[in-house]
This record gives sequence, structure tokens and C-alpha cells, in this order.
Amino acid sequence: MKLHSRQSPGVKLTDGFKKGIIAAAKDGLPPVAARSRFVKPGGEITKGVNYVEAPGHSPAHGAILFNSAGDQFLYLAGVTHNPVTSLQHPEWYPVFDYDPDLATKTRKSLLDRAATDRPRAMGYHFPFPAVGHVVKQQRAFHWEPIQWTW
Repeated sequence: MKLHSRQSPGVKLTDGFKKGIIAAAKDGLPPVAARSRFVKPGGEITKGVNYVEAPGHSPAHGAILFNSAGDQFLYLAGVTHNPVTSLQHPEWYPVFDYDPDLATKTRKSLLDRAATDRPRAMGYHFPFPAVGHVVKQQRAFHWEPIQWTW
């Protein structure tokens, strides 16, 4: 995966690719719309499960916050792509971010929230078990994986 920084902008999604994403959504979503329930940012999907707005990676991209008996679990989805670079250099972005500037702002905000609130978190693109904690480290962040036990 290629990562790029603000100081040296790299490859971004082409307009054609972006149009393809939108066309795929317009084709694929209507057939399931009647069976879907749309939730606004911050809204509850179901009891204890909230949609967290996380724009930039893809249109209407979101993370999910689970709450149960005082415990929290934050599913970061595509906000982060690597447990080292995404946290130590949140300003670096992969070519897959639809809007790199907005994705970077979102990444920094969500990582700060995760470091402050200390929920268990999961990075979708992280290696197994992909569950841990985000820790504030100077001006960036650090990933502390939770040890897996069988």
C-alpha cells in the first residue's frame, strides 16, 4: 500500500474512479433501500450501537461505537490502514482515501477521541487480532494491541 503525506502529495483517486464508486452505489443501493434503515451521524443503529461520522475515506464513511454495561468498543473501519503509520503519521494517507484532506482531519479527530476515551478499538485493516487501544504519544498516537487468548 502506498502512503503519502501532506508534505509530498501522492497519488489520489482519479475523478473517473470516484464517478465509478458513485455509479456503483446508485446501482447497488436502491435494491436494498427498502430493507435498510438510514441513521444520521451520532444516531443509534440499534440499542448500544451508534454510527460515528467518519468522512473522507469514502462518501458517507462511518465508524461504529458499541456501548454495553459501561464498556465501549470503537470499530474504526477504513479510518486507519496500518497500526504504525496511520497512528504515528495520521497526516499520511493511502490512495484509497476519497478526500485525503477530510480523511486526515477525521483520522486525527477519531484517534484523539479513542486516546482520550480509551475504548477498546478495532482497526479493520490491522493484523489479527486487530483489537487494542489508541494511546496519545507526543503529537501523534501509538497502537497497543490487546493480547489474544484462546
